Amino acid sequence: MEGALLILILTAYFLPTLYASARDHPSTGALFFVNLLVGWTIAGWIVCLLWAKAHASTDPGPRRS
Repeated sequence: MEGALLILILTAYFLPTLYASARDHPSTGALFFVNLLVGWTIAGWIVCLLWAKAHASTDPGPRRS
């Protein structure tokens, strides 16, 4: 039971990193370290989550003439 709770807590803590990784965010590595160091603060966790959601697409999309 304690192991399942630990996994749940760690998943919630690293949710911004997991989200960024799933979306192939270009700064996933940097986001992981910021999440690791300041994710314990509520503000740090929120900043990491917003950073993970702010995915800058590398696909230029269709060209317009």
